[in-house]
Amino acid sequence: MKLYNSKSLYFYVGSGLAQVVTIITTFYIIKKFTPEAFGQFSYYFSIGSIIGSFATLKYELSIPLSKNSGEANDKSNLTILVSLLFNLVFSFVGLSTTLYGFNIYFLYILLLSNTVSINACFQQFLLYKEEHFLNGLTPLLFSILNLGILLFLTQNNGEVILSSYVISNIIMLIIYLVCVYKKGYNVFFKKLSFYKKLFLEHLDFPKYVLPSSIANILLAYCNPIFIGYLFDKNNVGLFHSH
Repeated sequence: MKLYNSKSLYFYVGSGLAQVVTIITTFYIIKKFTPEAFGQFSYYFSIGSIIGSFATLKYELSIPLSKNSGEANDKSNLTILVSLLFNLVFSFVGLSTTLYGFNIYFLYILLLSNTVSINACFQQFLLYKEEHFLNGLTPLLFSILNLGILLFLTQNNGEVILSSYVISNIIMLIIYLVCVYKKGYNVFFKKLSFYKKLFLEHLDFPKYVLPSSIANILLAYCNPIFIGYLFDKNNVGLFHSH
């Protein structure tokens, strides 16, 4: 698989435009919603994003290095299984601590973290297939979907903003499923013993790649959680909207 070709331009353009729409969305949220609502959203969104980023153990990065489509498919299914298991573990950890309670936010975090990790897996599958146009289109589509949903929301609280991101992620998961299925992805799983062996064969990813990603993940998402513990979840928005 070539890691770069002229078609990669689609990915860079799509990702760049998605960032522009995301910035517009951020300014819209700051203008429309109160700092308290933005603070609640930032806190729980950060938790879901961190869990979703860690849950794959970075096995998804092994997918583009596959020797053939069958191996890419197996690694994709392994990544999904690992993600589901660790999302479940992280959920119990969160519920057993003061990180979050058993409420609507717990459901949002669970949906967000699972869709983030599985979507990342399918993105890497499409990268293996060199579907750079699709990998450029999907983040742009997600950012447009999220902004579009926010425009129609009327209530002013963090739950509403978070629900927009969750709904957008679920829609993107469905789109990803259709795309990867058309590109040869097989949704049927093999025996657990097979994935246990595959897990051990690619143990370098959680051992070496994951630790090198920890700093970037925490720097990107940890600040709202840290502020939420120092002060209050509602006050997070006072620091991020000024």
